[in-house]
Amino acid sequence: MGDVVMPISRDDLKGRSCWIFSDGKAGNDVQSLGVANALELDVTIKRVEPTGIHKLLSPWIGVAHREHFGRADSVFSRPWPDVAIAIGRLTTPYIRELKRLAGDASFTVILLGVAISTAVFLARVWQTGFLANYRDYRANLGRGILIGLELLIAADILKSVVVDPTLQGIAVLGGIVAIRTFLSISLDVEINGHWPWETTRLAQQADTQETPGPA
Repeated sequence: MGDVVMPISRDDLKGRSCWIFSDGKAGNDVQSLGVANALELDVTIKRVEPTGIHKLLSPWIGVAHREHFGRADSVFSRPWPDVAIAIGRLTTPYIRELKRLAGDASFTVILLGVAISTAVFLARVWQTGFLANYRDYRANLGRGILIGLELLIAADILKSVVVDPTLQGIAVLGGIVAIRTFLSISLDVEINGHWPWETTRLAQQADTQETPGPA
């Protein structure tokens, strides 16, 4: 018989150790911390600063030997975390190296929204030029930021309702959600050119215009 894989609940992850590989970019850290906070993980930030060829060729190249990854004199040393999260091309080699050394001891997650957007943009620039693809690149980055904001809102809701269900906590939550919802709507308008609640109506209008009338 094959192995039986038991589902993992949020309670199973609560309080588990977590490394977040950070390249220092606020947008990337927002998304990573949003996931970690929603799961109530015990977070340690591991800052990565590759240089030279390792920065230029990331994520296709490995971690530099000078990092001493996994050795006692390195910031990336045992004990390995239960969960590791990375986002962005500069952090990808580090989480791959962790997975290679830790094996099944660590569950690794790579958030690829920004990395994929950048890779697609560079590929298209090579083919059709910068100006033809810049708007699409901004839109894709904006969608990645929107996902990060939604994750942070979810984390705030979980924390306020489950961990700190007080009137003050809920009031603070309301203010945070209002600010992040405003930012989310602003980004949505910037990306799509219309209010979020107009999407269905505009799609129906487009379908009506494309549907041919009776001959």
